[in-house]
Amino acid sequence: MGIEQIKKYLYTKSNILLKTLNLKYIKYFLVAVLFFVVSCTTTSQITIQVLKPAKITFPSAINKIVVVNRSLLPKSDNYTHYFGYEGNTYKDSLYPDTALSKECIDGLIDVINSSQRFDSVFNDSLFCDVSNISEQEKSLNWKQVTEICSKNNADVLLELNSFDIFDFFEFNHLDFGFINATLVVYVKSTWKIYYPKNKIIIDKYTDIDTISWSNDAYTKDEAIKSIPNREQALFKAAYLAGQKYGFRILPHWRYVNRMYYLSNDKEKQTINKLIESNNWNAIASIWRKYINNPNKKIAAKAAYNMALACEMEDKLELALYWVRRSYSIYKAETTMNYIYILKNRIIIKDKLIKQMSGV
Repeated sequence: MGIEQIKKYLYTKSNILLKTLNLKYIKYFLVAVLFFVVSCTTTSQITIQVLKPAKITFPSAINKIVVVNRSLLPKSDNYTHYFGYEGNTYKDSLYPDTALSKECIDGLIDVINSSQRFDSVFNDSLFCDVSNISEQEKSLNWKQVTEICSKNNADVLLELNSFDIFDFFEFNHLDFGFINATLVVYVKSTWKIYYPKNKIIIDKYTDIDTISWSNDAYTKDEAIKSIPNREQALFKAAYLAGQKYGFRILPHWRYVNRMYYLSNDKEKQTINKLIESNNWNAIASIWRKYINNPNKKIAAKAAYNMALACEMEDKLELALYWVRRSYSIYKAETTMNYIYILKNRIIIKDKLIKQMSGV
């Protein structure tokens, strides 16, 4: 019986029982239904962290980095910060670019510090040394770069070259009397990385990001309750922009899901406890018992599970062996997808090692 059929069946049965049975019996029925639905499950998922490679690989000689902020223009410049509210545009004098661009750099520096790739990172006090936008877009000359790096005992200079932010808030009336409240923040940031030793710009990158919050309710007051105020939204968006660039230039952890097949109820409880204690060798010893089962589906599922156990121990080549064995026994799309995942992880493993230690 499919899930949708089960839902329709249970809905019909529950309506009948609500009319004919008292609350005592209904309680037992709901427990039985819950057990029935759970017992139909044959797979489970765990969430793990894997290291994602960066877009940039720094030379091994680079161990110290200095960050500077060249995104600030004089107040006389006509390029200023605005925001939108209910279809109108206003000049923002409450949240200056100075504080927001600093928050952006803080997001970047937090990523750099957590990566442990560099020995140290410095946030130089250099601000606005440009008079207009066209001058800002020009790169620093190598004399300036060398002086700043020497002053901070740094190997490279990372520059926030430009930082622009715009937000708008609006209400929209929906069907059935609902009101939608939406707050959207756009952030544009441009970055450069200078390597004075070889006189090369390692990276020049412009990122445009959009962050939004939305909620529906019957009144405007209720609709805005789960939406952050402008200050929280702007500073969060600025911080995330810096963090995002940090993820571009340095390997970072990300959460992914992995599926595995369930055993019988007794073993399932044991495996759940072993997963909590991260004891994958013990888990593998349970799954290994089924790899030569005469039932091909059982054997294939056991081999698939063995691949997961090996991946959790960072034995990626062995994990690939097991998942290929699973596919050779019983061809399933899920298994083929896992093959692609593991092959990709093996390919990028050498790249990650270089990025974490330098080439």
